[in-house]
Amino acid sequence: MIGIVCGVVGFMATVAIHLASLRFGRSRRHFRVLAITALTCLILAAGGASWWPTAEPLATPKAVAVAAVLFIYGAVLFAYFIFIYIVDSSSATRILVEIEQSSGKKRTYDELTTRYRLEDKFRDILKDLQYLKAVEQQDGVFRNTAKGRRHARLVGGFRRYFGIGGHL
Repeated sequence: MIGIVCGVVGFMATVAIHLASLRFGRSRRHFRVLAITALTCLILAAGGASWWPTAEPLATPKAVAVAAVLFIYGAVLFAYFIFIYIVDSSSATRILVEIEQSSGKKRTYDELTTRYRLEDKFRDILKDLQYLKAVEQQDGVFRNTAKGRRHARLVGGFRRYFGIGGHL
């Protein structure tokens, strides 16, 4: 039971710190902040589960409590990552929000394509990739850096293994 409690409390601390860093922080490296926060809270939650004093004579072994923290925390954090991706990166979600926030709650195709042009999206993605040092531009041509090649091999391997398409 203590493993579940520590896992949930650790995850709630991660979300609170992450949302505060998004709201009040000035960093552009949001994923790095989230990863460091998640790892720190996971270590603290697992440590709390392993050192928690128990009054029961037949208490659950500490290893089981730590395993419960790792499982609960990992499962909920994975769902949180998916949620963040959908909210932050999905063009479909951005279009839905744009329609909902417009006057009359409707937009024409031309209004949407003017607002969400693919050229702008690709330019922003390339700018982010350059900032992350995953690609470099020389004479108008983009090339993967060593970091970009590693990422491309990793993602390409997952796509091939799971049969996932690479469409936008």
